[in-house]
Amino acid sequence: MRSFKHAGFSVVASDVLLADAGAVYKACTLRPLIVHITATLTATEQRAATRTVYLSEEEFRRLHSTERGAVYADVQVEATDLSLDALTARVAEIWA
Repeated sequence: MRSFKHAGFSVVASDVLLADAGAVYKACTLRPLIVHITATLTATEQRAATRTVYLSEEEFRRLHSTERGAVYADVQVEATDLSLDALTARVAEIWA
């Protein structure tokens, strides 16, 4: 499985939550399930290296250190050692 759509998800929003963005999501009429997906800085740098990167190394590190998804999350998933398929399956399991 390579996408959440194929796993039966109708909407998936991917965001790095900074400041009070999570509070905005939580205040929505149709409150979303917020899954905080974490990985080590090393793992995120390795994953980023496989695609076009639009941030400087310093910006990337700052973003990783300041994101606040855990504050607003309904559940947290540590994804450092998970493949995309395993991560998709884990989120689908949480969603069910």
